[in-house]
Formats: sequence, C-alpha cells, structure tokens
Amino acid sequence: MTPKEALEQIRSLFAAPEMPAAQVEPETAALSTKEYVLEDGTKVLVSELEIGGMVSVLAEDGTSAPAPAGEHKLADGTVITVGENGTIQSVVMPEAPAQEPPMEEMKAALAAIKSELEESNAARVAASESFTAQIEQFRAALAATEDKLRVMASVMEGLLDTPSVEPVEPARDKFEAIGPSRQDQITDFLKTIDQMKKK
Repeated sequence: MTPKEALEQIRSLFAAPEMPAAQVEPETAALSTKEYVLEDGTKVLVSELEIGGMVSVLAEDGTSAPAPAGEHKLADGTVITVGENGTIQSVVMPEAPAQEPPMEEMKAALAAIKSELEESNAARVAASESFTAQIEQFRAALAATEDKLRVMASVMEGLLDTPSVEPVEPARDKFEAIGPSRQDQITDFLKTIDQMKKK
C-alpha cells in the first residue's frame, strides 16, 4: 500500500457519511379562521381579529372571497377596517357601557336618608302638637272644675249668712242633739273647699 492510498483510507474513516437529500414539502398556509357576523347579517371568516388578519366574506354556498376594502362593523359593535385583499388594517373594539359613578349612588342614598329623617321629624312634631292639645284640654277642664267649686263655695257662704230658724218643737231627747250641728257641717265643708283651692 502506497502512502497515498493509506492517506486516502484515513480520510475516508474521518469523512462524514453522505445524508440523503431531505424532501422539503411546500408549507401550506393552514390558517385557523373564526366565523363572525356583520351588523347587516353577512357572515365573514376572520383569521385573527387584529391588524394583519385576513377577512373573507362567506357565501351561502360555502365559498369565500376576500372582503371588500372599507370599514365593516361586526354584530358585537367591533369596527374593522379592511384594506386590499381583505387584510385588516385597524380594529376598534366597542366601548364598555358607562357605569354610574359611585358618587351618584351615594347621593341617592343620602337623599333617601334625608327623606326618612324628615318624615320622622314630621311625625315627632305631630305627636308633640297632639300632646300639647291634650294638656290644654286638661287645663281647660281643671279651670272649669275650679269655677264650679267657687260657685258652690259662694252658695254655701250664702247659706251660712241666712239666719237659721229654731225648731218649733224642742228636742224630745237630749241624746238626739249629740253630734255635729248643721253649722259645724257647713263650716267643715267650706274648709275642705278652701284647702282644694290652695292646692
């Protein structure tokens, strides 16, 4: 074996084996699409609902064609702007419904509390007025009673001033005269009336 042949064998040992050529299949752009409905009821297929996505109009027979250029509004309110060949150029999401600020709720709650307080105060005033009216009625009745007592006292004083007539027949028994006389009874009654006046 010549030195040249030996060198060739050594090179062949370290040489990488030849790999068969890989068969490269053409990539198929299998895009996952989602179906949407436009505001007018037209069905469209959208690859991605973002800039760069593709939009195509879905016909009744199942075929699709690129959406025409312009603005298209979806049923949920989203507005997409489509350029040439159905490419999405902009996406505008619908605005969330405006919520009532908490301040308005607080104002409504405060108004309700204020209304309840006003009703409670009105009821309290009405009860106070009714109580005052009852007191006035009681005072009027008391004054009327005092007037009647004064009249009775005046009548009794008039009776005292009237001279008493001695009985025609003297008492048969001395024991019958025992006990308070008529004059003493009237005097006691007048004292009771005076005491009631002082109270």
